[in-house]
Amino acid sequence: MRSSQALSRYVSRPIVIEAVQISALLGTSFELPDGLPMWVYTSAGRTWSYADAELLDGVSAAGAIGIWIDTLNGAVFAGPTEYLVRGTQGELYPCARDIFEAKYEAVE
Repeated sequence: MRSSQALSRYVSRPIVIEAVQISALLGTSFELPDGLPMWVYTSAGRTWSYADAELLDGVSAAGAIGIWIDTLNGAVFAGPTEYLVRGTQGELYPCARDIFEAKYEAVE
C-alpha cells in the first residue's frame, strides 16, 4: 500500500529575487552601462564574464554574444534573451526568458 505522503504537492514560497536581462550587459562599449544594480558591477569578472562567438574566452562587451556565469553547478553560458538572476543567498544563475516571465513579476 502506498502512502499518500509520497504524492504530496508543493507550491513555491513567495520570495523576491533580483534580475537583469543579459542583453542589458551587452553593447558596443567596453564598460557596463549605467543604471544596473550594484551587484552586477561588483560581480563582473568575478562571478560572470563576457563570452565571444566561440564561447571560449572572456571578451569585452563590444564583442560579446552572451556571458559565462559561475553558478553553484559550474560555469554556464547565457545568451542575450536570458536573465541573470541573483538568488536569496547571493548566488547567480541564468534563467530562460519564457520561464522567467512565467515565474516572476516586477515588484515595487
